[in-house]
Amino acid sequence: MQTPTLSGRDPIRMDVTYPAPVIEDVHLGGTPKDYVDTTPTVTAEFVSCANNVCGMLPNEVYRKLPLMNPDGTPQFKDVTVHFDESPTSRLEGFGTAGAIGATVGGVIGLIAGSALGAPWLGTAIGAAIGLVPSGIGGAIYAGHDHVKLVWDVIPIKNEKYIGYREAVKEIPLPAGHSRYQHKFTPVLETQEVGYYKKPHVEHYRA
Repeated sequence: MQTPTLSGRDPIRMDVTYPAPVIEDVHLGGTPKDYVDTTPTVTAEFVSCANNVCGMLPNEVYRKLPLMNPDGTPQFKDVTVHFDESPTSRLEGFGTAGAIGATVGGVIGLIAGSALGAPWLGTAIGAAIGLVPSGIGGAIYAGHDHVKLVWDVIPIKNEKYIGYREAVKEIPLPAGHSRYQHKFTPVLETQEVGYYKKPHVEHYRA
């Protein structure tokens, strides 16, 4: 599928359709239930899931994974996104920068006017002086704002449940006693099985 590329001062208002992997919650197996007892001994430093050892264990393990075809390639579906993004207009740039300049100028004018006994006049003059050059500068800056449609290359990763590990954590109790929490964590092997291109809009200066 062709990936359109657009850039410039024109707005980007369009629907873009692209193929994305089909992602679903996949049941990989399970781990033993976590438990608490009085022994710190690790009973399962690593247990392999070979021969479906992990298939029926009670703490079920799910992951969001790509659905795969029989030949080992990921399944795709068409996804449509709508973009409505415009470069900053010169008027917006004038208004934003002008407002900042007027505020700063007004504060400076207030201080100067207060010293001369006319704070409000100083504020008005300072705001006016700050508005125009700041607004012009903001309009010029905004005139260099452009937008472009960018395509990111996203790897598609699949995971295989290969085993689980046990970790033991001490739980201190009063009078120097302890209990121990035994927690089981799945070990997953990640494999890159393909990639896809996903669009987004960026602002840039030119």
